[in-house]
Amino acid sequence: MIFSSIQDGICVLDADMRIMLVNPAMERWYGHSMPLVGKKCYEAYHMRSSACKICPVLKTFRTGEADHEVVPRMGPGGEVAGWLDLYSFPVKDPASHKIIGAIEYVRDITERKAVEGELGMAAFRLATVMENIDEGITLRREDGRFIIYNSKMGDITGYTMQEANSEKDFISLICPDQAERSKMVTAMVDAATERGVVSEKEVTIRAKNGAVKTLLVSTSLMQHREGRMLLSVFRDISALKHMSQLKDDFISMVSHELRTPLSIVKEGVSLILDRIPGEINFEQENVLNSARRNIERLTRIIDNLLDISRIESGRIGIKKKPVDISELARQVAVSFGNKARERSIRLEMEFPAEPVMAEVDPDMVAEVVTNIVDNALKFTDEGYVRVGLKRYQGGVELYVEDSGIGISKEDMPKLFGKFQQFNRARESTEKGTGLGLSIAKGIVDMHGGSIYVESDPGSGTKVTVTIPVNIKNLERDDAYGK
Repeated sequence: MIFSSIQDGICVLDADMRIMLVNPAMERWYGHSMPLVGKKCYEAYHMRSSACKICPVLKTFRTGEADHEVVPRMGPGGEVAGWLDLYSFPVKDPASHKIIGAIEYVRDITERKAVEGELGMAAFRLATVMENIDEGITLRREDGRFIIYNSKMGDITGYTMQEANSEKDFISLICPDQAERSKMVTAMVDAATERGVVSEKEVTIRAKNGAVKTLLVSTSLMQHREGRMLLSVFRDISALKHMSQLKDDFISMVSHELRTPLSIVKEGVSLILDRIPGEINFEQENVLNSARRNIERLTRIIDNLLDISRIESGRIGIKKKPVDISELARQVAVSFGNKARERSIRLEMEFPAEPVMAEVDPDMVAEVVTNIVDNALKFTDEGYVRVGLKRYQGGVELYVEDSGIGISKEDMPKLFGKFQQFNRARESTEKGTGLGLSIAKGIVDMHGGSIYVESDPGSGTKVTVTIPVNIKNLERDDAYGK
């Protein structure tokens, strides 16, 4: 009963490898060779005239020990129909202890082999990608040893995986500078605090050959049965940084070279408009006013280019001091009063009566408010532009809301990109550089804040800026202000 109910195959052979007894499982697998009993195993199972070289039964007869081999299960046409785990055990005469036969215990591992094949192919694909990707990739255990260290990582650092693992502190080796080493360690610590969080840092390293390289390092935590590991991607951005530096230097040089002659031209035009050299007629005055407006526009473009260049290169200095940010924003909004009246737009303000103290760079925050309010007026034909500020737990929230033409969903992801021009369904007489929101975001980021936009075409736009403020300091400053 037990013999017949076993799902794995059992076959009893005599000393000539002739089948003496099989269970139903063997008959099911080899139904095309029935009857099995009386045939030699290699004839019934493998359609051969002699025993297979890898046959574990032969090894059992030769050594007197159990043996094992993975063998193909042949189909009726001689094709490989599956795979079997074949175990061979000797049958000995109780009196003489001579081998008089063998018992084969057979398990179907076709599905397992298929899974192993798929896993092997997946591993091959992964290895191919890892070795051909243009970024260094590492998987590092908590003890500092690398499990994965692709060839590109070797190209970037100049060290092989064996060399990296032979060092007690590989991070200190490639980051001899304390500040840069701290960035790398911080990225790993940040990633290790929470699974799913990707920590990204720009780090300067020194390769084995002494070359200094700038890398963008992205690190995330991986959970493994052997423990926590850190997966890191190292992108060499040295060439990009160099090109960016050349661009910044070029913009800075050109902007500074243009500023002086523009100032001279503007002053000359203003002198003529003020009629210092003599009287001018109406047509001449219109031409000169147009020239002055375009000079001022070109000056704003140059200022914007310099601002975005300094922000991106990190060369802009932030000078924080305690200010009443509510009053600061209100003054900027009031300065747009004439422009709003000229366009027949209501300029509404919602500011708290009491001071709202915050430690910020007042000039930078004023530029953020200016850029946002200017955009709101530029793209509002009728209705209102509302500027307000309120305090929330942990900071302040500044918002500019309008009833303008809105922004399409397609344009929203590109909103803070450089040189982006949107909402040109109607031609505005006040075309900008497309840098205003990009500059605003850079300044807000420098203050540790955030900026986001809500908008629908035809339904207006709301831009919200949040700036974190230490509540205790804020309350203390409020008390001093009062």
